[in-house]
Parts: sequence; C-alpha cells; structure tokens
Amino acid sequence: MKKRIRFSIYQLFIAAFLSLALSFSIASPSFAADEEKAEASEEGGFFNTNKINYISMNPIVVPILSSNGEPQIVTLVIAIEVKDSDSEEKVLENKIRLTDAYITDMYGVLDNNRIVRNGFINVKALKARLNKITTRVLGEDVASNIMIKALQQRRV
Repeated sequence: MKKRIRFSIYQLFIAAFLSLALSFSIASPSFAADEEKAEASEEGGFFNTNKINYISMNPIVVPILSSNGEPQIVTLVIAIEVKDSDSEEKVLENKIRLTDAYITDMYGVLDNNRIVRNGFINVKALKARLNKITTRVLGEDVASNIMIKALQQRRV
C-alpha cells in the first residue's frame, strides 16, 4: 500500500518561494560587473556623459496573497534611467537600499485593490509607485524614470 503525502497550501507556497529565490540568486548577475562599470565610468570609459544610461536591478520576487486567499508569486525586473555619471554612481551605491524599499512597499501595496484588480497588476499604478519610492530613496533629479523590463505573476 502506498501512503499519500498531503501538503498544505502554506507548505507549497513556501517551497515554491524558496525554489524561486534560489534560482534567482544563482542566475542573478554578479556585483563584479557593477564594480567594473563604476571603475570604467570614473575613467571616462563605458559611459558618455551626454547619454542616458540604464542601470539594471536584480529581479525582485514578492509572494502575495490575493484578496480571495490565493497565493501568488510576483517577479519584477526593472531598470533605472539616469542622466549622468554622478546620478549613476548614486544609484549604484544605493542599489541595496532601493531593493529593500521596493520589496517593503510591494508587500503592503500588492494586496491593495488599486494596484491589483481582478487578480492582475495595474502596471501604470505600480510604475508610478516605484518612481515615487526611487525619488524618496535617492532624492530629486537623480533617477528620471523606472523602466519595467519584465513583470510576471504566477499562482502557486
């Protein structure tokens, strides 16, 4: 006789979240590339001061419970648009603070009906929220815009 193993939704949700977090930590780009960019920008290498630059952030993974109780995992990949090398350096220095601020805010706001309606994320509202957080963390005139490169919702 075979025994049936039963898992609760909570256990499945945690297992899925941990597996996604592990896969993103393995696949995320190393900090060495960021250091090379910073060194090159100091030497006047990679970046032209008249050109708009984009700084890619590591993927942000946030588990949420929808209003009807269904667990979901939201994955967000963004880039921050900066106008000059000074702004770029400030963003690179505050990358961890930005990620923390995004995750902290998204935990509270993704359960809000203004951002998530009928199970889908309102991208315009989310982008406006991310721009507001970026301005709050970095200050005015550092980042000109947030570019959403990828947004994925997955039910667990």
